Amino acid sequence: MQTAPQMTAPATAEADALADAVLDRYVSRRWQPDAGDSGPAVLAALVALVQGRQQRSEGALEQWLEELDAGPAHLGLFGRGLAGYALGAAFAAGMFAPECSRLARTTRTAVARNVLDRICSTRVGRTDWSDYDLVTGPTGAMVAMATSTMLDPVVVSDACAPVASAVAHLVDDGFAALRVTEYGDDPLRSWNRGHINTGVAHGAGGVVAALTTVLRRHPELAEAVRPSLRAGALWLAAESFVDDAGVLTWSVAALEGRHPTLRHAPRQAWCYGTPGLAWVLWDAADLLGDPSLCALARAAMSSFAAAFDPIVHLEGSDPGAPLAVCHGAAGTLAVADAFVRWAGMDEVAPLADALCALLLAHAGSVLELATTDMRLLTGASGIASVLLAHAHPELDRAWLAQMVLR
Repeated sequence: MQTAPQMTAPATAEADALADAVLDRYVSRRWQPDAGDSGPAVLAALVALVQGRQQRSEGALEQWLEELDAGPAHLGLFGRGLAGYALGAAFAAGMFAPECSRLARTTRTAVARNVLDRICSTRVGRTDWSDYDLVTGPTGAMVAMATSTMLDPVVVSDACAPVASAVAHLVDDGFAALRVTEYGDDPLRSWNRGHINTGVAHGAGGVVAALTTVLRRHPELAEAVRPSLRAGALWLAAESFVDDAGVLTWSVAALEGRHPTLRHAPRQAWCYGTPGLAWVLWDAADLLGDPSLCALARAAMSSFAAAFDPIVHLEGSDPGAPLAVCHGAAGTLAVADAFVRWAGMDEVAPLADALCALLLAHAGSVLELATTDMRLLTGASGIASVLLAHAHPELDRAWLAQMVLR
């Protein structure tokens, strides 16, 4: 294991100040029930640890708990997902607010009670992302269960076993269970109809990453998980190709033996493409002890770092998308940090530094985003939290597990 390089003092101070200002914006804004994931709770905990702003962090946590009264919209990890509630409470309890332990246990129990029903439910002829994915579905719920071992580890392990087995079966027959039948009339998602999504957020990458997460935390589940993890990692490796820009990458929809027709893969971020999937493949291969798959993943990330162009690779129609975790700079920064820290890829450190500088240069946009979106994947809390993790490598990094990072 390597330690991520420390930022310069001015950049660290800027990251700290931005995180503090984002939390201030969140506390002072009008109540809006959009923070159903763990984002505000995580940022509040990190600010308390870095700056000792206990009172301010407690105020932010209190507001986040009030917003949870709006209730979950789905089972998954992000954007008013029940699993996101559970992880937010667990991280707050473990990092600075032990009074959240009861909420963490209650919501985790609700996740465990509902996730098997959701993943095993029969919807003949119908599959959408919520049937399996990391963001809204049972795969994300399993990540939350596995990650919350900080509370009642034995109970969590018992609850994880049947869910891990069910998620492992999603890999069967080349991820056939992920072939989407819905979204035919949806202009943003119709491309996925009839295809297997490869991405971390809504596809095979997320399933592989979730299996890696659960096996790292619960090695006693190896018999149920390890064969599927290997099969999924090999499937991802077989789906990779080199685009015209020289980037070893993946199509957003599985090629399944077809020749790639794109001159270059249009989305390269945490959610789709090389950064997220290279990490998923490396992390799985590292756990499996497969040096050839590790080498492929490293080559992919190295090729992306060499070709990175913020104009090309940071895109999105929403104002915060080019900066946020899911589609933008913050997510790629978190991935780059993970490669430096765990894979020893020092050659990726300049990319991480460039992304950090880009985010700090757009601090005003991040603060504006904090008035409308404090979610982890798409909002200001995720950006500020990633910057704090980059600036303070000694901080507790357990919260990154919900992004299937370390």
